[in-house]
Amino acid sequence: MASFVIVVVVCVLSTWPLERPIGRIVDFVRTLAFDFERQPGVFLAALPAGALFAWAAYEVTAWGRSRQPRTAPTGIVRRGWRRLEWPAALAFFFLLFFIPAWRIAARIDAAVAEADRIAPGWRLDHLEAVRERVPDAENGALVAAEAVAKTPSGWVTTAGGSPEFDRVLDAVPEHGRLDLADVAILRDALGAVPEALSAARRLAERDRGRYEIRLATLLWATDSPDVRTAQRVAGLLKRDVALAAHVGDADAALRSSLAMLGVARSFGDASRVGPQACRLSIDALAARSIRCTLGQGEPSDAALAKVQAALLAEAGRPIARDAVLALRAMDYEVYRRLESGVPSLDSMMYGSSGGVVDHFAAWVPIFPLYWGHLRASLLEWSNELLAILDQPERDWLAAVMDWETRSARESSRWRFLDPMKLLAGTFRLMPSFVFQQLQRRAELRSLAVVIAAERHRLATGAWPASLAEIPASILPEPPTDPCTGQPLRMERFDGGLRVYSVGPNRLDEHGVDIYKSWQLRWRGIAPNDDVGATGWDVGRRGLPAEPAGSRDAAP
Repeated sequence: MASFVIVVVVCVLSTWPLERPIGRIVDFVRTLAFDFERQPGVFLAALPAGALFAWAAYEVTAWGRSRQPRTAPTGIVRRGWRRLEWPAALAFFFLLFFIPAWRIAARIDAAVAEADRIAPGWRLDHLEAVRERVPDAENGALVAAEAVAKTPSGWVTTAGGSPEFDRVLDAVPEHGRLDLADVAILRDALGAVPEALSAARRLAERDRGRYEIRLATLLWATDSPDVRTAQRVAGLLKRDVALAAHVGDADAALRSSLAMLGVARSFGDASRVGPQACRLSIDALAARSIRCTLGQGEPSDAALAKVQAALLAEAGRPIARDAVLALRAMDYEVYRRLESGVPSLDSMMYGSSGGVVDHFAAWVPIFPLYWGHLRASLLEWSNELLAILDQPERDWLAAVMDWETRSARESSRWRFLDPMKLLAGTFRLMPSFVFQQLQRRAELRSLAVVIAAERHRLATGAWPASLAEIPASILPEPPTDPCTGQPLRMERFDGGLRVYSVGPNRLDEHGVDIYKSWQLRWRGIAPNDDVGATGWDVGRRGLPAEPAGSRDAAP
């Protein structure tokens, strides 16, 4: 047992380039005292293990002597070598840990310097400290929380508020009509939440927001009430848009769609990855609601202009960069805390909020090397990804796909250094945000151009033949295709107008099947990868509007 303690202490001291060795030795002593106090019998079991370890160490250090004849002479040199056996063994264990610790510490220092250059203030505490302070009068998060507070607790279990009804709405074509039975369900559902609906619609006037979220000591256990709030308000507004578009109140439907974009904007500069993912999903939900509105009626030019500006502004938000920074900051802080033992791995295993001691870190000296390797690799690879995101967006796809391939290969090659596959999961998640943002930018920009074309049609009576035909008073700066940097494609078809990006393969497939996910396409599951939006001829837009006043159930 004593030999085991000595070797552990030596190994701990060898990790001083990465962390506090004296503190770890103190922790080791605390674990001994803690375990003896709680269960003295554990040391009875440790005695045979310690004796076995001491015997093995003796055999290794005295290997040559144990194989020599017992009548071998013992001179001064022989006695000197015997005195050096244990020091030599301890030096071996010291170097076995010190050299990797020194190299990992050098990697961390270099990666930290590069991270400070690419994205100053990238650590979690700094990201939280520099978040924008939003006045209450302009805070969309407070409006969203108010809408949720005014929604009856059982509303989501009703026929019109349930997730099953979301699937009913999603199955309706953009230029199609709702079933009359579903319209009745919608009216009942929205009629039960007039105050919540009124509050949610005010989000159309909010351009920013900030949710106050307190990070838990166990960072991975931090609650996400902001995400749940945003999802509930977006679902409420989705139903409001569906009913307004069905009854022909296109301007009201666009106002509620604009409020859905306000829900996405309410996350502001959140320093966690969950809100960024939720923002992308709500952007997609708002885009579909706007397309459905355009497929049902003819909004006014003023309403269209507001939504067009909001779409282009949201498309310009660097969500992928924010998500990569948030994911890196959170993971780096988790690794750093686990390396220092606060919170301890005991808390991960047993669910305590902090733990009195950390048996893993104290008894297994290799853990500092493990967490140090994760920190270094996380910074090195995320630095490279962030450098890619500083390039023009047309160059992202090829570079990120190459990054994804190389990082996966590296994770597989050194998987024995990451048995919990923490880095592998992070390296799969980071590029997915880039792919999603590029697809979302293509969708939102294409939809903004369709809206500009609709405004042109309202003014002239005909669709524009090309982007160049849309006047600067309607579309001052035509948005580009995020995959090529070239203008978006515009094409007439029998029944409307289609605006689209050529997608990752950069082949013009004439906007066929433009609403599938790119995540499927570039992995060979779906053939077409054009992404965009459609404007319908007036004769193809739903059925005649219902009589005025038919929306009484939805104030």
